[in-house]
Amino acid sequence: MRDLVGRPRWTLWVVGLSIALNLFLLGFLGAQAWRLHQPEGAAASAGDTLGPGFFRQLARDLPPADARLLLSALGARLPEMIGLRRDWQQAVERLRTDIAQVPYADDKVRADLAAVQAARQKLRPVTEDLLLTILPQMSDEGRRALSQTRVKPGR
Repeated sequence: MRDLVGRPRWTLWVVGLSIALNLFLLGFLGAQAWRLHQPEGAAASAGDTLGPGFFRQLARDLPPADARLLLSALGARLPEMIGLRRDWQQAVERLRTDIAQVPYADDKVRADLAAVQAARQKLRPVTEDLLLTILPQMSDEGRRALSQTRVKPGR
């Protein structure tokens, strides 16, 4: 069967399907490019699970009095946490730089990975101490809300 233009109908389906798939591919690639070019703060990184942003997200789900308690405790530790997070980010940047080096230096990358892990481990006790300080002071409702909160990554 032929259409008005004189071409078989199946060729129109193939052309239509090709255009649809190309548009899908264009949209997918555009979304990936957009994600890659987001500012650093727009995406949660591994360090965000222990940094100040983590606690601010937790505070959103708490009763107001418990949120104030959490943010007050965070305020007291914020300079220390920011410094530790900055150290971690600098270690990550050194790792990224050394991964891209030509020629590749395996020993340097291994040392950088160890430095990233060590920097992250310094943040963990501060975070745990912050939680252990406020938990006894929180309401039952606040502790229950805190235990059920799932912090989502930024991406």
